[in-house]
Amino acid sequence: MYNFTNHIRGLLIDVSGYNDKLDVLLEKVVLQVRGLEVSEDRFKIIRDRMLRYLRNSEYAHPFNQVGTYSEQFEGEKSVTNDELLPELENVTAQNVQQFFPQILAQCHIEVLAHGNLYNEEALKIIDLVGRAIKPRRLLANQVPTRRGLIWPSGSNFINEKQFKGPRNINHCIEYSLYTGHRYDSVMRAKLLLFGHMTNEPCFNELRTIEQLGYVVFSGPSLDDVWSGYCILIQSEKGCRYLKGRIENFLNIFEQKLNDMSEEDFERHKRAMINNRMAKLENLSSGDSVFWNHIYSDSYGFLQAQAKAKEPSLGENKTAAAAVLNITADDEASQTRVEGVSSKKAISDAIAGHLTDDLKVEEEVADKVLDEAKAELGIADSGLSAPPQALNASTDVKEVVDASHPVLIENVHLWKASMQVSSDVRLERDLEEFVEVA
Repeated sequence: MYNFTNHIRGLLIDVSGYNDKLDVLLEKVVLQVRGLEVSEDRFKIIRDRMLRYLRNSEYAHPFNQVGTYSEQFEGEKSVTNDELLPELENVTAQNVQQFFPQILAQCHIEVLAHGNLYNEEALKIIDLVGRAIKPRRLLANQVPTRRGLIWPSGSNFINEKQFKGPRNINHCIEYSLYTGHRYDSVMRAKLLLFGHMTNEPCFNELRTIEQLGYVVFSGPSLDDVWSGYCILIQSEKGCRYLKGRIENFLNIFEQKLNDMSEEDFERHKRAMINNRMAKLENLSSGDSVFWNHIYSDSYGFLQAQAKAKEPSLGENKTAAAAVLNITADDEASQTRVEGVSSKKAISDAIAGHLTDDLKVEEEVADKVLDEAKAELGIADSGLSAPPQALNASTDVKEVVDASHPVLIENVHLWKASMQVSSDVRLERDLEEFVEVA
């Protein structure tokens, strides 16, 4: 079996099957690729299929669409389906016939041979591919760099996109927190552990308890060299309301983390380490792991072991604040709630009961009131001020204020004002993996 696909950095040929005939199949596929003849009729069929796919993608479920737009805020270079569509409409069969040989004329080849193969057989496969394609070597300065955007500390950016599906009643929010360079091993360990610890509580709070929507996801977000933490929700409720509920959950979990015992924290850490160190289930899962390290240009084949030995997060934990127990006066609360005519009035009555009757501290009262509003479906939007559009003459550094969100209307303008990170760095010298005969 074989697959021939493309990705943002090149072409991928995947061949699998019995090892005794694997090199024969690979040679036939590579030779067929090298001698590709673009048929006009076949080209029209494939191009029409791709055009339909790109157009139909605009009517997919919101949670399937949002990722294609959020990627442009993470990497230095990105292309959306909206940008691909007009370009594809102008591509001809002759364009492809002229362009394709240029790809193979000068390129960099990487091969992963995994399975029931001896070292000599793997080297034979590599030599086979090189002899079949016969490319010129790609110069070091021609290899594309991978750089991520560096979000300024304390920034609060919002980008809004109107989905085209006329019958779609759902909204979708992808709430991202930037953490830094993906190959900062200590930061990555903390991020993975945080994602592990919040996975179940996030789903339980936002999906099960608050019932915001059927699609609720949380976890680390890794893209080339960019890394962050992401919470995604698809819901019939508005995105600004969902943003408020996400931030409420993060505040709740922060308190839980502060109150967490050292034993519970160590249990979370051990569970994540065991998960990272678990043996690969089958050959396919091993292929994915090894190829991802090659594709990323980091060659971090021992990354899981390195994560397991990184410093504990317990060093950064702060002392927990005392938990206040509130004893409610049923008669007083019922008196205030009786006669109200709206959900908003109920929340006002609860606020008065907490501050006037129970004399609860303002911080605790705000937390209890926020949970009550969530139950009533009238929680705050999470925006302390209306988002302001980013002007062409405004420097991003001048609008870094978490309490004042900035609305990104022109993505290109916004990216032009952002700093970029360093490129991918080798986690280990490749010479360490060379087997000396």
